[in-house]
Amino acid sequence: GAAKDVEFNWKDKYISDDSYGRKIDASKTPYKLRDIWAKRDLGTTDTPLKTAVPSHDLLMLLLKP
Repeated sequence: GAAKDVEFNWKDKYISDDSYGRKIDASKTPYKLRDIWAKRDLGTTDTPLKTAVPSHDLLMLLLKP
């Protein structure tokens, strides 16, 4: 199958993980983005994430303030 184009504007979204009590508000705090599988940096949450995810694949990111 074809890759899926993904665009995510971090500053428009508030992310909350109730299980672990974590919250991310990228409009107030910038985060560094790291692609865990590809072992490469993808920039920061200051700009929207734009990427393509191949069919039957996933994108897993590590965010660091």
